[in-house]
Amino acid sequence: MDNRSQSIIEMEQTEYQKKMDLLGLQEHNLFEIEYSKVVNFTSVLSAKYGRESVLDERSFLLRTITRMTNLMKSVYVIFQTTTDRASMMILTRSIIDLNAIICFLFDFVKDKDERHLRFLLYYLDGVRTRLKISGEPLKERDPSVISEEEYNATQKQMDDAKDADIKAIQDIELRIKASPLFPKMHYSIMENASWRFKRISSKGDYSWTNLYEIAAGERKMAQFEQMFLSHYVHGAAISDFQFSVINETNPVFALNICCSILYHLETIIKNWFSGEYDDLEEAHKHLLVDTLLENMTPESLKEYMKRLENGVES
Repeated sequence: MDNRSQSIIEMEQTEYQKKMDLLGLQEHNLFEIEYSKVVNFTSVLSAKYGRESVLDERSFLLRTITRMTNLMKSVYVIFQTTTDRASMMILTRSIIDLNAIICFLFDFVKDKDERHLRFLLYYLDGVRTRLKISGEPLKERDPSVISEEEYNATQKQMDDAKDADIKAIQDIELRIKASPLFPKMHYSIMENASWRFKRISSKGDYSWTNLYEIAAGERKMAQFEQMFLSHYVHGAAISDFQFSVINETNPVFALNICCSILYHLETIIKNWFSGEYDDLEEAHKHLLVDTLLENMTPESLKEYMKRLENGVES
């Protein structure tokens, strides 16, 4: 057992953990296995669907999952090196936000027209926000810091981006007006780009806490994700005194949260890409068997083969 797992050990093992030991696995290996599976699935599917329009829902789903797995890779790198709890928690909080969006749009919302409308509103909200930010004028040029040529090039880049955003907003608004749900839509939904609306015909949105509950499946876990992890993001005192007792905490904690999210993402992938899922699953099984055999100690492998010969379930 390596040093990273040393702090989670000094307690009696469960039967589940004992079986993991027989397979030569540690707790963080569960993350590694599911992570490699989702990354592999997403990579294969992105080659087929990832080049669709930015407003294509399946392409967006794959892009967002890729963003999440990239963040998870960073969590894992920290786990393997410094095991800095605060850094892992901050990254995990970002992952949870993306997961809440994915679960809401691609799992919770069942009606196809409603989902597409929310998806368009989600992008409308994003482009409007970027336009608002880019609308701030450049600071007056300081000749000691930036040349006139660089300054003008930056200004042109900002102007071009604003023009593109204005055109994108017009295009998205036309698409929203073409939705069969638009005649029923409350005016405030378009006005505020309210992709989290509760009812199409009235004002009022699902809160982010609601989205965390939808993703987590329970209020208690949602509150933990929103409140506790946010303290690390905003640098509150808790991140300081939690750091001082890091040796008393489970360094695999953030990976366990990521692993739970990965399991749910796999379910969403299965639902949205049902035609390809079985082939992807079968191919991954062969890779997984090779990985398990490599991890197993000679003693564990000998015992496992003996069980197979005797027809006993492992």
